[in-house]
Amino acid sequence: MAEQDAITPTEQFEHVPFRWHRDEVEKVSLPGAVVMDFAGLARDVAYGVQTLLELLETNELRKSNMEAPLMNACDAGNLERLAITSLKVLGDSAEKLQTWAFKCHTPEGRAEEARDLALSCRKAQEKTRS
Repeated sequence: MAEQDAITPTEQFEHVPFRWHRDEVEKVSLPGAVVMDFAGLARDVAYGVQTLLELLETNELRKSNMEAPLMNACDAGNLERLAITSLKVLGDSAEKLQTWAFKCHTPEGRAEEARDLALSCRKAQEKTRS
């Protein structure tokens, strides 16, 4: 029997699930309306795509069991493209909300914005002097 490497009590393993923002998210305070609007969009897209995929799966199962399909190939393709587009809209909206929340509602984001604004002002002043 081969010996297994023993883990010493001082070794610690900690898996942290991926998140776009770690420390910043603990300090953010978002307006409720913005959060609720996004939550509503996410919920509508998630449940809509879930239902759509269930319909497509039922359609495929019926075809494989030699039953009449629920829809033709054109309709199934339309639903697949709807799912793709809906998920893209959700992803784009999430990215915009994350960027806005970081820039406007975290100390790090506000500091970054202030630096960018100061740099832009300096460039504009230099341009007018030339």
